[in-house]
Amino acid sequence: MLTLRESIINMAYYNYDDIKSGQIIECTAKMFHKGALVVKVMGKISGYIPSMHLSDIPLINPEKKFKAGKVLKCKVLIVKPNDMKLILTNKKMLVKS
Repeated sequence: MLTLRESIINMAYYNYDDIKSGQIIECTAKMFHKGALVVKVMGKISGYIPSMHLSDIPLINPEKKFKAGKVLKCKVLIVKPNDMKLILTNKKMLVKS
């Protein structure tokens, strides 16, 4: 396949295989679903941050802190390309290490 669209050429990740565990990526918050924050990484790639990985301290109302559209810097914990599953952490202690 070939494309000349700049938006596609400038993409850092095209599919789940391009993302590796331990990598630091930027993502955008979408919504809360079943106690986890669903985030959009790029294009059709999305993942989620479990509630225990949203912050270094437990949050009572995380939906107030993480509104839709907020850009987050996260660390990749688990990538399962076959299942199209991506689990991230937003804990500053883990992101900076």
